Amino acid sequence: MKPNTVEKRACELLNNGKVTGRLAELRKQHQERHNITVDSITNMYLNDREDARTAKQYATAVAATTGLAKLHGLVVEKKQIGGDPDNPLPVTINMNPVTTL
Repeated sequence: MKPNTVEKRACELLNNGKVTGRLAELRKQHQERHNITVDSITNMYLNDREDARTAKQYATAVAATTGLAKLHGLVVEKKQIGGDPDNPLPVTINMNPVTTL
């Protein structure tokens, strides 16, 4: 179709009440999906932690607490890059003295 025809058809669709209603629903879902913040995730973890403690599922409560700590940057996972922990890569430091005139 020509661009002019496409625009005309799109305009006709947007004037259809069913189409505009469905677009509004999809836009609302999209906005809700992207309305996730550190605060909202924190509240989810806190609720999950409380539910787990109430159910006496302490391992799950600890997992929620750990998730909270990671979310807020209190836990940093460290990984070794390259080499074998039992046979580490050699490190060489070359130091050259600085002479002043």
